Amino acid sequence: VCSAVRFVASKFKNIQKCVFISNANQEGVNLLTKEVLRTAYKQPFFGEEIPKQFFELETRLEKYRSSLMDTKGKYQSPPIVSWATFCRFCEASNIGNDKELACSFLHDVGSLIYFPEIDDNLITLDPSFLPDLFSSIVSMKNQFVKNGLLEVRDIKHIWVPPEYPTDLHSFFTSLLESFELVFRLGEERLLIPTLLSGTEIVDLSGTSTSEDPNVPLPPGIAPNPSPLLSSCPTSLSFPRYLHVLRDKEIAPLTRTFQFQCIPYGLFARVIVR
Repeated sequence: VCSAVRFVASKFKNIQKCVFISNANQEGVNLLTKEVLRTAYKQPFFGEEIPKQFFELETRLEKYRSSLMDTKGKYQSPPIVSWATFCRFCEASNIGNDKELACSFLHDVGSLIYFPEIDDNLITLDPSFLPDLFSSIVSMKNQFVKNGLLEVRDIKHIWVPPEYPTDLHSFFTSLLESFELVFRLGEERLLIPTLLSGTEIVDLSGTSTSEDPNVPLPPGIAPNPSPLLSSCPTSLSFPRYLHVLRDKEIAPLTRTFQFQCIPYGLFARVIVR
């Protein structure tokens, strides 16, 4: 465990500390709380005075966001505004030349979401809107996803106006790609790693392989891999690569990982990457 922690800390420099907690008996929660506070105190902006206009802006945006909901708390239109609209809210809050700073501050504190690298003209006013958006695609209940593949033409059946306007579909898709929840395969299809079939290998070139129980399975995937090719019955198939695997001069390499807990979708994403 310690070696794993050191590896993660060395690879991801933003990680401040790894704290182990138990959901069963709450062990470690107090330590986690202390570490979160300690890390917050170390932030460069901690202790700085925040202009009251920023909080006035936050209040105005919250009121506008609430106006988009019906009586049941469901959005009638997405809580997304253009940069020009955001600037008008800033001006109403007496924020002049610090509009970008105000946006950055509200993004950092979690009041809104702004990804200028994806689209510098759109701001999401409710961070909780994104998980709902993502789950509408990355969901086991999604009938339009077949073996981990989604046809782009079917998105209009999932993201239905007025909650998901058609002119924002491209932006929504870019968000999913930026979080690596989906991967684009050309212009017509999206690959969703977490929804890849467990019984069929998808041929990313445009077709899916047939479920032939007599096709050999490469070692390392077969239940008890010993020869270069195992003839054990399986519903997984690799017809495009069998001629390579049959080459006796190619020595198979295997690597075994042992985990106490495997995050859902981990290996699907590893395969895609």
